[in-house]
Amino acid sequence: MKKIYLSVLIGLLIILAAILLLSCASTKNIKKADNDYTIQNYDDCVDPIESYFINQFRARVHRHENCMGINDLLTVVWMGPLRESGVLAARFLAVIFAERQTSIDTESRQFSVWHLNTDTFPLKGHNGNIAFFEIKNNKQK
Repeated sequence: MKKIYLSVLIGLLIILAAILLLSCASTKNIKKADNDYTIQNYDDCVDPIESYFINQFRARVHRHENCMGINDLLTVVWMGPLRESGVLAARFLAVIFAERQTSIDTESRQFSVWHLNTDTFPLKGHNGNIAFFEIKNNKQK
């Protein structure tokens, strides 16, 4: 009988520890989301340092320095309804952009992107979408 109570007590302690760990982990995500990466806040970002139109995806890619509290911000903008395929295409373009930066970098840095948010906005009677990415780089060994 004592073994059963001990097993139940250990199980409850493990569950409690897991809940506490998960609650701490989710706080980090909430803190990152405190900055609203939205089209309204993006309006303050002017003069991208790089800008491209990718015809095959019918998307615009813009890179900004020090925009919306991000040192190196990449945005992908496309028109149409917000669908998973559009978000995946935006992520694909961001990853390709980071890989291209890595291949041409003269300081041997490894570039990567972190998806921050996707927002929609009306434009001339149509639906527009914008995905925000933070570009990070690490020195390769």
